[in-house]
Amino acid sequence: MSDGYQKYLTFYQDVSGNSAVSTKTLVTVRNARNSLFLQKAHFQVTGGAAGTWELRDSTDVELTGPVETTTDGSHWDFDFGPAGVQLTEGTSLKCVKTGTGTGIVTWEAYQKLTAVTSAANA
Repeated sequence: MSDGYQKYLTFYQDVSGNSAVSTKTLVTVRNARNSLFLQKAHFQVTGGAAGTWELRDSTDVELTGPVETTTDGSHWDFDFGPAGVQLTEGTSLKCVKTGTGTGIVTWEAYQKLTAVTSAANA
């Protein structure tokens, strides 16, 4: 990880992680005034089978687009730069899976307050 990426992860709340691929929420946003920023995503197929995987926000806005999972050992990398791509404010990051392929998804992301608010409500 280069310093540009780490700067954002250190200054804001680091919500990076990894998970077995399935249709589920990967990161839940703190509240409606916060936004998640996805910097990188990596999909690794460990059991190839027909289907697709993708990352979306919780309102179904596509972030990575679907990747095919038919070939065992295949992988896909997405790099949105150090500042990352902002998910819709107040939405969570989720993985959407079709088919029966198995694998791992890894992501680098951070969360920060993006809505105007009073100090008492922060």
